[in-house]
Amino acid sequence: MLNKRSYRIDLLSAFPPAKVLVNGRAVAWTKDETKVGWWYDGDHTTVKIQTPEFAVRDKVTVEVYLKEKGEDVALLDGLPGRIARLKRTMPVLDSQWPVEWSPDVLIHAAQTGDRMTIFPQTAKEEMKAFEGYRPRILDSIQHMTLPDSLRTKVRNHLTIGW
Repeated sequence: MLNKRSYRIDLLSAFPPAKVLVNGRAVAWTKDETKVGWWYDGDHTTVKIQTPEFAVRDKVTVEVYLKEKGEDVALLDGLPGRIARLKRTMPVLDSQWPVEWSPDVLIHAAQTGDRMTIFPQTAKEEMKAFEGYRPRILDSIQHMTLPDSLRTKVRNHLTIGW
């Protein structure tokens, strides 16, 4: 029979926490998902928490403290889907190499989640900057040497339902 267990908690559509406590003890940010601690998946705006092992009969309390305010929640709305759209757009444009490939602004915007994962303390600033990328990406695509059908496909992918 199992005597000990750890817990994995995923908080979807969340900002990185200011502090995480497990049974009153702070757990640190970690880059390694297999270690005890918390980490941030920027592509999916998800806080992931791995607790230490506890006896199966022990009470375990996890407290997550956020520093962002309620009005900031709109920054999270739809962000994972928009990042995914950008990442799906890049191979389409890269297929036009050596004539064309993904513009730098598209690459930078698509890496937003990666930067938030590596530097969770910058997540809010990254999210605020993200919306400003789309007009610049669309302008870059407009000036690329692309077949009209491909340009239309990419523009629709980045505008319809954005």
